[in-house]
Amino acid sequence: CRGQDGEGRTIGFANLGEDVPFAVTIRENLEDLAERCNLKVVNADNQLSPEVAMDNARNFMTQGVDGVVEFQIAADISGALCEVLGDTPVIAIDIAHPECAVFMGADNFHAGEINGSGVGEVAKDQWSCDLDAVLSLENFGVGQVNIDRQNGSIAGLESVCPDNEFGDY
Repeated sequence: CRGQDGEGRTIGFANLGEDVPFAVTIRENLEDLAERCNLKVVNADNQLSPEVAMDNARNFMTQGVDGVVEFQIAADISGALCEVLGDTPVIAIDIAHPECAVFMGADNFHAGEINGSGVGEVAKDQWSCDLDAVLSLENFGVGQVNIDRQNGSIAGLESVCPDNEFGDY
């Protein structure tokens, strides 16, 4: 809280999905911090749905929250969400909302590098880096997160197995 008292302030927390254990942990930690800082939290479950995320944002505005923490899955609705949220301060978790929000999330390129170098070590041990193809399972709906993570994965794999053509996004 850095010496600040949140008395009289309310934040809306739109969670990714209450069926996702990681997201539940995020919500629980946010609630603990809000309690320590004397902030009221209005929770909403985005249910991994862009449509529900939009409805939740409208609901927050109707309730007059002082700020929003947005955790939703679809990068392509960030502009529309920001339009609904207007001048309300926003923190976006994992999916950037460059139109209106401060981003809080992983260094996705670096996370990809860690993954790719691990895959590279297995490829080196098992096949001496002689690879026919690389299969990448992705979620394009998350936008830049996907691109950064996959490019990091390629960079990590190339750092261990440099004599292959892996491409780029």
